[in-house]
Amino acid sequence: EHYRLDAAPALPKPVQSPVPVIVGGGGPKRTPALAARFATEFNIGFVPEDVVAEKFAVVRAACEDIGRDPASLKFSVYGSRQVQAGDTVAAGQLIGLVGSTGSSTANHLHFEVHINGSVVDPYAWLQQNAG
Repeated sequence: EHYRLDAAPALPKPVQSPVPVIVGGGGPKRTPALAARFATEFNIGFVPEDVVAEKFAVVRAACEDIGRDPASLKFSVYGSRQVQAGDTVAAGQLIGLVGSTGSSTANHLHFEVHINGSVVDPYAWLQQNAG
């Protein structure tokens, strides 16, 4: 089911101007092009270091191809997942480690909740299920 919003003011406005855009993934063509054109940060995760280096190089080249200075893009990596898709986890269980690698600006942990193949709001899920 979908809902349509007309003339929604979308308040409050974001503090950042412009809103940061993070593009992530290992796609060989579209992902680097999208990151070069639109992103403030490019993120790659769950791959070996040599693959991270390769993906970063491809994104830097995509930046250069459109005349963007690659140094204007932040690069970040996440690779410390402690659970796998399909695992059952308990309250208090370690699921991942925070960290700051590449050119990220701070420690961070990417956290998503998927139930039966659907993405759900992680904050609402935690409030309801994490005691």
